[in-house]
Amino acid sequence: MTLQPDKQTSRKAYFGDLHVHTAYYLDASAYGTLATLGDAYRYARGEKIRHSGGFDVQLRQPLNFYAVTDHAIFRGTLNAISNGSSKLASYEPYLKLNDINAPETMSLDSLDLRSTVMRGHKVQY
Repeated sequence: MTLQPDKQTSRKAYFGDLHVHTAYYLDASAYGTLATLGDAYRYARGEKIRHSGGFDVQLRQPLNFYAVTDHAIFRGTLNAISNGSSKLASYEPYLKLNDINAPETMSLDSLDLRSTVMRGHKVQY
């Protein structure tokens, strides 16, 4: 096979992510993701956003493509529970999750609690 330099040099690599979740997705929110849809796309464009650990994160260069893929099931559920003001937040199994994403709980110490969020949930389709 003979290489054709013109064709080989015209190839370009593109970098991105096709599986990103925001705070609206239960699993991501349970593990401290506070980024909104807008935050996610600003991050992909190379802007600085605040990490839930209390520090800023930024890509070295913007991505070429990006897709937020939050699942519809349980969308926003943990946000409703964690703010403590919804009816859902008052149910016994969820009391321990009230304020789970408050600034004072955003640390490695909360990982044990966060790992229990999906425990006991049975999803039937």
